[in-house]
Amino acid sequence: MSRNLDNVSDDELVSLALNLVNFYHFTFFSERDCDEKTAFSFIRDFIFILLGLHNENEPVDETDLMHEFVSRLNTVAEANNIKDWQFVKPCIEL
Repeated sequence: MSRNLDNVSDDELVSLALNLVNFYHFTFFSERDCDEKTAFSFIRDFIFILLGLHNENEPVDETDLMHEFVSRLNTVAEANNIKDWQFVKPCIEL
């Protein structure tokens, strides 16, 4: 069963944004032969699945839903003044 984006709370998104910033600062991308944009594209997709937004059994335009997800995450992160979000934001955008 898939989860509707409306059922993802702002608190979940704030926690997610904080964890993404921590990941950004913790990870040495060059040592892993990976750039930030590539790494965060995999993370973004994983989080999308982890939140239950992907469902193989229901035909949904996941591209639109992914755009909505990223937009809402950015809105919530900026509204909550997540420190250093400006470094993560360009990495997760589609």
